[in-house]
Amino acid sequence: MSCLIGIDVESISDIKAAVLKHERFIDRILTAKEKKQLQSRKGDAYYAYIAGRYSAKEAYAKAHRG
Repeated sequence: MSCLIGIDVESISDIKAAVLKHERFIDRILTAKEKKQLQSRKGDAYYAYIAGRYSAKEAYAKAHRG
């Protein structure tokens, strides 16, 4: 059995800049369920949630790349 590990760290300010610059960024990163969860967040928590989900998905992708 193998164990794969991926690590990714993103700056919340970089994610905020990406969201503000690219209107479809959120649609490309988050699922419909995640977008519903995002609606309840305000201020810094809004961008922190996006950064967290983005980092988790990037880490998963890095762990599963050959």
